[in-house]
Amino acid sequence: MPKGKVNPSRSAPSRRLAKGLFPSTLPRLKALSGSEKKERAPGFEGLYALALFVVFTALFLWGFLRHPSWIPSATADMEYMWPYKFVWIESLKKGYPALWNPYSNLGQPFLANCNPGAYAPFNFLFFIFSTSYAFTWSYFFHFLISAFGTYLFIRSLGTGWAGAFLGGLAFAFSGYFMGHFWSGAPNIFGAAAWLPLIFFFLKRFLDLRRFSILLLAAGVFGLSLLEGMPQVNLYTLLIIGLYLAWAWFRKELAFKEALGAGVAFLAVGLSLGLCQLAPTFEFARYSNRWGFGWESIMRDSFNPVNLRFFIDPFFAGGPGAGPYHGIGGYAEVIIYLGLIPIFLAISGLGFLFKKSIVVWLVLVAVLTMSLAMADTTTVTHYVYLFFYKFFPCFSNNRVPSRILVLTTFSLACLAGMALDAWIRRWRGMKRLARPYRILLAAVIPAILLLGTAVDLYRFDTHFTECFNGCDAFFTDLLPPDLLKKVKDDPTYPRVQPRSTYTEYQILQNISTAFTDCTSFFIKTGRAYTEEQYLHPDTPLSDLIRLNFHYRPDGSQPNGRWQRIPGITESVWQDSEAYPRAFMVGGYEVEPDYNQAITEIRDEKVDPRQEVILTQEPSQKPEGPKGWVGEAKITRYDYNDVELEAANDRPCFLFLSDSFYPGWKAWVDGKAAPIYLADGAFRAIPLLNTGSHQVKMSYYPPIIVDSFFYSLFAWLALLIGWILRKRLDQWYSAR
Repeated sequence: MPKGKVNPSRSAPSRRLAKGLFPSTLPRLKALSGSEKKERAPGFEGLYALALFVVFTALFLWGFLRHPSWIPSATADMEYMWPYKFVWIESLKKGYPALWNPYSNLGQPFLANCNPGAYAPFNFLFFIFSTSYAFTWSYFFHFLISAFGTYLFIRSLGTGWAGAFLGGLAFAFSGYFMGHFWSGAPNIFGAAAWLPLIFFFLKRFLDLRRFSILLLAAGVFGLSLLEGMPQVNLYTLLIIGLYLAWAWFRKELAFKEALGAGVAFLAVGLSLGLCQLAPTFEFARYSNRWGFGWESIMRDSFNPVNLRFFIDPFFAGGPGAGPYHGIGGYAEVIIYLGLIPIFLAISGLGFLFKKSIVVWLVLVAVLTMSLAMADTTTVTHYVYLFFYKFFPCFSNNRVPSRILVLTTFSLACLAGMALDAWIRRWRGMKRLARPYRILLAAVIPAILLLGTAVDLYRFDTHFTECFNGCDAFFTDLLPPDLLKKVKDDPTYPRVQPRSTYTEYQILQNISTAFTDCTSFFIKTGRAYTEEQYLHPDTPLSDLIRLNFHYRPDGSQPNGRWQRIPGITESVWQDSEAYPRAFMVGGYEVEPDYNQAITEIRDEKVDPRQEVILTQEPSQKPEGPKGWVGEAKITRYDYNDVELEAANDRPCFLFLSDSFYPGWKAWVDGKAAPIYLADGAFRAIPLLNTGSHQVKMSYYPPIIVDSFFYSLFAWLALLIGWILRKRLDQWYSAR
C-alpha cells in the first residue's frame, strides 16, 4: 500500500466496489419483507438503472429518433455546428482533412477552432448516419453517459439504488444540459457529460489505491477534452483539484500521494487531448478572444434574480414561451434539476452534514455558484476576481455561468444521498409495523422517483424544438440563381451575409467577408472586418473582393455599389472590387496592423500600387510602385492554394486571405516567405520576372505533431491498461 494513510473507516459498500464496475449496494427487499431472496450478482442493479435511463432518453428524443432528417436543437448555434461537422466528416472520407477553412471570415483555422469537435469521441456516428441523425444519436449517448456516470459516482459513496438513480436523472436532464441542447452547443454538452464518470473513477482510486483506475479517470478526461470545450475542461480540473485536496485534508491521501495523483492525472489527460488543445491554444493566442476585457468575460453571469429558476424554470420566458426577457442568455443561465431533487438536496443537509463528502459537495456548490454570479454582487465580484487573477485561463473565458455544471452536479449528488438517507432511516425503524415501514421506505421513495421523472420530462420537452428536414439550413442568404452564380465564379468573390448565422452556406464554397457565429476570430482579420463593416464605402471593401453586399432598404446606387439586374433582394454588387490575387511593385513597412487598416480606409495608401508590410522583408523586390497584374487562382481548397503569376518586374504577390502561422509558400518549387500584408492578408515576394507557379499550403507542425503525440498517448494508455496488474503492483510498492 502507499505510504499515505488509508481511511480505516472505509465503509463496507466501498470495499465491495472491487467486485465489479457497477457497485452493488441496493438495499435488499428482504430487509423489508423478511424473505430470504437469492442475492443478485454484482452489477445487476446498475444494468437496471442503465435500462431505465435508456427508456427515459428515448422518450425525450422520440421525435428525433423517428425522424432522421430532424436536426436536434436547430437554433442559431447549430446552424454552424451542423455544416462544420458535415464538412469535417466529408473531408475525412476523401482523405483530405480540412485543417483550414478558407470560406469563413477572411480564412480561419478549421481544426483549431475547437467548437466543431473535430476529434469528438462519437464522430464515428457521422460515418454511419446522416449528419442530422448522427447528432441525435450523439446526444442520446451523452445523455446516458452523464446520467449513468452520476449514478455510479453516487453509488460509490455508499448510496442505494434509488438515491443514485434520482441523482443521475436530476443531473443529466437538468436545465444545464437542456439549455445547451436547445441552443445547439454539442461541445459544451459533450464535455460536461463525462464529468461524473471521471469522479466515479477517482473515487474508485481513493478506495482501492490502484494506479490503473487513476489512468481510467485520466482517459475519461481525455475524452472530455476531445469534445472541444476547454472552458468546461478547465472547470473540471478545478473541481478535481479540490477533490484531491479534500482527500488530503481528510487524511485519505498523504500530501505526496495527492500531489502525485494530481500530476499524473493532469499529464495523462492533457496528453490524450493535446491534439485538440495545442492548435486551439495557438488559435486563441492569435485571436480576438485573447484580448477579452472584463465586460466581455462577464457576459451571461448568473444574476441572483435567476435563483428562482430552481423552482420556476420559465419565470423569465424561455423556449416555447415567447421571447426570453430575463438577464443573460437563457441557455447559459437556466438551472433546474426538478422540484423534488432541489428540496431533497436542501432539506437533507441537516442530517447529512456529518459525512465529509457532503461538506465537500456543499462547498463546491457554494463556490461554483459564487463564480457563476461573478460581477453581479459585491461579494462574488471579489471571489471571481481572485480566480481571474491567479488561476490560468480564467481571464480568457467568457460566460461565467457555464461553471453551473459543477453546481448542478453537486446538488444532484446531495439529492440522491438525501433520498437514500430517508430510505435507510425508515427501513431501520424496527418498532414500526411492517406496512408502515414499506410505505415510508419503499412506496414514498418510489413516488418521489416517479414524480421527478414526470417533472423533468415535462420540463425537458420545452427544449425539443423540431425542424422538419435539413433544408432549413440552406435558405435565406442569396436567391438561388445568384447563389449558383457566386459558387461557380472562378474569381472567388466574397459575400457579406444578411445574417451573422450563415456558416452553413459559407461552407458550401461561398467565401464571405465576415460572420459572427463563432467565438474565435484571427485578431487581424477581425480588426479588418469590423472596420470594413463601419466603412463599407472605402477601399476596405474592394481589397477583400466583397462583390456582394446587403445594403439597407432605400439605398441609392453610387460609384461603388450597384444593383444586380433581376435581383429583387437588397443585394448590391461592388463594381470596384479588386481581384482576389494580384501583384504590385511597391511596399512600405508599418508594424501596427491597425494603422495599416486605417491608412487603407483613409486612402492614404493605394493597395493597387503597394502593400503595407508589418516587417522589413529579408529580400526586397527592387521594383517601382504600381500595378503589375492579376494572378490566376488555379486551385482553391481547404488547405492548399495554387496560383499562376506572370510579372515583368520584381514585385509582391498579394492574396486577400488571412495571414496565419503555419502557412508555407513555394515559388517555382522553392520555399518563399509569407508576410502579413495590408493589415490582415498574405504577400509573397516575386524576386524574378517571368511566369511562376506559386503554391501555399497549411499543414502546420502544431497540428501534425500534436496528433501523433496524442495517438501515442492513447496507445500507451491502452498498453497500461493491459499491464494494469503490474502497474498496480508498482504503485503499491512505492
